[in-house]
Amino acid sequence: MWIFPPKAFLSIVAHRGKPDYLLVRARLPGDIENVLRPHK
Repeated sequence: MWIFPPKAFLSIVAHRGKPDYLLVRARLPGDIENVLRPHK
């Protein structure tokens, strides 16, 4: 599933080898950091 928070494009899917885990991937470098970084 793709989600589109402000300033990011993320894909979140079930991990193939670890069914209890989710895999988060970013479309562009820095997108995950933009979502996790506290907003000022």
